[in-house]
Amino acid sequence: YLSEKVIREADVVCATLVGCDDRRLRGVKFDVAVVDEAAQALPPATLIPMRRAARLVLCGDPCQLPPTVKSQGGRLLEKTMLERLIDAHQERTTMLEVQYRMHEAIMSAGNAHFYKGRLQAHEAVAHATLDGLRPWLWVDTAGCGFEERRSEEGGSVSNRDEAAFALDRAAEWLQQHPAMTLGIVAPYAAQVELLRDLWHQRVVAGEIPAQAKVTIHTVDGFQGQERDGMIVSMTRSNDCGEVGFLQESRRIHVAQTRAKHACMLVGDSATLSSDSYLGWLLEHAQEMEAYDSAWSWMC
Repeated sequence: YLSEKVIREADVVCATLVGCDDRRLRGVKFDVAVVDEAAQALPPATLIPMRRAARLVLCGDPCQLPPTVKSQGGRLLEKTMLERLIDAHQERTTMLEVQYRMHEAIMSAGNAHFYKGRLQAHEAVAHATLDGLRPWLWVDTAGCGFEERRSEEGGSVSNRDEAAFALDRAAEWLQQHPAMTLGIVAPYAAQVELLRDLWHQRVVAGEIPAQAKVTIHTVDGFQGQERDGMIVSMTRSNDCGEVGFLQESRRIHVAQTRAKHACMLVGDSATLSSDSYLGWLLEHAQEMEAYDSAWSWMC
């Protein structure tokens, strides 16, 4: 009874989508329901708070990762309520055109490809850098012999040489900026596991301070977060031009836009340029003078 009384008298009630169906909320009607991260919400889950409010506000970015749907029969659920409402009621859609997270160079590719150039960086972040680190850079591993490997267990892909290269760059960044928060991201679970193992070995060996603020995760694990710097290990390197998960352009978009001041993409252009978006991204990096070869560090 007490919890129900508190809820009924509260001005604001916070809950998960499914939590809105809690028995203590049954019969409660709200003036407005605000759904955050609506671009990741499955339509049936979004319907739950909709039933309890006179008005609905959906907040989210449909250019980021969609909800995970594993069943082939449920593919229609990948289109979120946010996307459906944008398509049906463009006149009721408002885009927030100023972002307060990242340097304008990190924003540039996503702005050109996904947001039609409408996004602007606030003056407080537009030119905010870390000394000695370029804000956005594609490091090309083509010709370095960094070949991918596919695990026998689950078929996930890893690339040991690329992982070691990425960690070398991470160590350099931390040497220059010990207090920075750093994310290392890869599209494959096997590559994430390998990166974590190699990183742990370096910490145990005393090569890396144990207190370093480093997170290693998949792209999905980083969505909604931010770090001072991000290093993206794109992993794929093969003779067939197979890019796998990277065909989903929103995956790399999310990975690089977690960064506030510095973002480095590490990948094999010979493989990745077979994909239309990644080929465009490579050209964009070259036009921005944000392209370098891994050989620059290996000579």
